[in-house]
Amino acid sequence: RTVRLVLLSTFAIPVETLMITRNHFLLATALVASSKLLFAQENVGGMPYTLRAGMDATHLPELLAAPFDANVTAIQDAQREANGDLPLYSRFCALDASLDNSGQWDLLPNGDRIWRLRITSAGAQASELFYRDFHLPENAVLYVYAPDGSVVSGGFTAYNNQDHGLFTSALIPGPTCVVEYYEPQSVAGQGRFTIDRVGHAYRWADDAMADAC
Repeated sequence: RTVRLVLLSTFAIPVETLMITRNHFLLATALVASSKLLFAQENVGGMPYTLRAGMDATHLPELLAAPFDANVTAIQDAQREANGDLPLYSRFCALDASLDNSGQWDLLPNGDRIWRLRITSAGAQASELFYRDFHLPENAVLYVYAPDGSVVSGGFTAYNNQDHGLFTSALIPGPTCVVEYYEPQSVAGQGRFTIDRVGHAYRWADDAMADAC
């Protein structure tokens, strides 16, 4: 059985379409005809520096996404079902997080530095982050992970840079994720990105994450 899922903003037209089957997960982008966004999940693996080093994360700054409106969503979903439209599993919730306006920088003894931020979309089964103006310099690395470190997405590197500047990181279970950006001293200040939307998964998140693996 094939279940077609759509990710869209409560206040915008559909942007991405997700198709889930038992053994297949396909991201089809309506606004970008090329396959470049499909490269967004290419990564070098590994573990974030702060998890390996056991650095304290209990007092990291936290940024809340715009509220998810369950009542409006239920009405929209019922209408879509009545119309025979594709069902949804997630909605966009606005956010404005960048290296300049949020988060915490930690300077390491060798001059490298790390930026971290907790992002929460209250009530989400899982969340995924959407970026614009995304540019990582050589040897910098970005991770997104569950607060307890049980699920890690990344590491993402300069390989993930695209001319259009768009990027998305994978679904992380739960309402909160931690973003960690490691920037070597040799490229200090060259990295940039803005996280402007959170994909708030309100149903079927387990299926979406399982098929995305």
